[in-house]
Amino acid sequence: MGCGAGADTIPLQSLVGPFGRVVGVDYDRAMLSRARVGADVADGGEHLLHVCSEAMNLPLESDMFDSCRSERLFQHLTHPELVIGEMLRVTKPGGHVVVLDTDHGTWSVDTPYKDIERRITRFKAEHFGNNGYAGRQLYRLFRQTGLKDLSCEIVSGYFTDYELARFMFRLAWSVRKNLLCGATVWRLPRAEIIFFVRKVWSWWWERNRKQRQIC
Repeated sequence: MGCGAGADTIPLQSLVGPFGRVVGVDYDRAMLSRARVGADVADGGEHLLHVCSEAMNLPLESDMFDSCRSERLFQHLTHPELVIGEMLRVTKPGGHVVVLDTDHGTWSVDTPYKDIERRITRFKAEHFGNNGYAGRQLYRLFRQTGLKDLSCEIVSGYFTDYELARFMFRLAWSVRKNLLCGATVWRLPRAEIIFFVRKVWSWWWERNRKQRQIC
């Protein structure tokens, strides 16, 4: 579900054996075109199929798959419960449904400006896709379906490279978007926000530069 350009569907083909089949679903036709090209290069044949469809209304038979998965799809959904329902419908009884997603509200930056750092994180979570808190909601959403055999795993990571962290955290986007909104979320003067951002970025850059010299 939400297969995009086939980054996962194409490798999964090697796991299903000569008689298995992998079906990727996405709503973005441009992404699916790339996925189909990749499938042709990988010689997927009839064992690897990419379908254009909305996640809430799959053109697939019930009890069709041994397993169903999605990764970073739910953060873009407005009705995740409907998508879970579809994933369960197309999965055979006793099969596996796996959903991985991000909780953007858990982002954190090592900075002495803790209060403003929390505000940036909250703003990012509330303005990323349709649901920046999707990751923390998954267990509840699955429990509400009546399923009993559930497991939950939390995977964390960290960045020490400034440019990579800035890209992943989308700091520039968060700040620019907030300023365009009048900084009403932060309740701080525009000049103070700009000063803070420049201060944190220069501090963080200098800190990482010294660490690289030590290493």
